[in-house]
Amino acid sequence: MSTDIDQFPEEHDEPTFIALRADDPELARCKERAQRSLKLFLQLYAEYKTNISVYFAFKTPVSDGENTAHLWYSFAGEKDGALLGEHFELPPQLKDKKNVEIQPSALEDWMINDHGVLYGGFSIRYQRSLLPEKQRASFDRYTGVSRYEEIGG
Repeated sequence: MSTDIDQFPEEHDEPTFIALRADDPELARCKERAQRSLKLFLQLYAEYKTNISVYFAFKTPVSDGENTAHLWYSFAGEKDGALLGEHFELPPQLKDKKNVEIQPSALEDWMINDHGVLYGGFSIRYQRSLLPEKQRASFDRYTGVSRYEEIGG
């Protein structure tokens, strides 16, 4: 009998968050890769946005004035050079941040999930790499990823 608690349950009412240090150099590299390859993300969105089974999202910092969370938003397009997003996983204290409009410089990551195949998602890959091997399959199910493909940046 295992005493391990599955930190990535298949059914959940609240989002699961993994705390990482803001000054983590690997997170900085993830952001750099996302920034460098943003043009590719936007090109792929323009090409595939009508395919409702392909999911596009971006990650950005959001603050309630005291605390900052780094959240994923469904990508809803561009407006005057800004990225538009609708909430993906929103903690209760940030309910007023359901929709965001950010400048590309505030982008921390982007991802495309095409039927379980993840493109981009540099910080997701990093978070997964920090987990013990036995928790990775559960993490993959939780995030809806069955395969990680390299693209951009």
